[in-house]
Amino acid sequence: MITPSKSSMLLPNLAPFGLASTFQPHEGVNFDIRGVVNMTSSRNSNPVENPVEKIEIPLNRKTDAIHVLLGAGWGHEEKDGVEFAHLNISYTDGSTDGAPIFIGEDVVDWNPVGSAAEPTRSKLVWKGQKKQGYRRRLSEFVWINPNPDKEIKSLEIVSRNTKAVPFISGVTLK
Repeated sequence: MITPSKSSMLLPNLAPFGLASTFQPHEGVNFDIRGVVNMTSSRNSNPVENPVEKIEIPLNRKTDAIHVLLGAGWGHEEKDGVEFAHLNISYTDGSTDGAPIFIGEDVVDWNPVGSAAEPTRSKLVWKGQKKQGYRRRLSEFVWINPNPDKEIKSLEIVSRNTKAVPFISGVTLK
């Protein structure tokens, strides 16, 4: 579960959209999603108080892959191919790795406006709808560790402050 820290705000869960607090996409990766962390963007008005520019999660363990369940608010206002967030990996030996997260390739708009496009590289793993008809979607970004025998000290997810608002619903190691 992503938990709040001094610099982050944990938002209410996604249950009103039909997503339970424990979520398992089609390939068996479990996510504990009792909250959501909303990140910063270049939008003049952000609908959520206290968005964070980055999330740092201490890991101190080995893993083959990191799965991130995420969405993009106002993703339709950003061009496909724009890096809207970045994953930074710090290993315990001091080395680093990481990966960009792109609009259109890895994540699509949380609230599809006139488009049912799906990510071209990552997977769209959840679709929901409120009683009022608002549709919602979440993507799963997977980072494959090129050094699975090395211990990872921490994972950092950083917003690139684009027009789209990144939000992180869950992170799972596998």
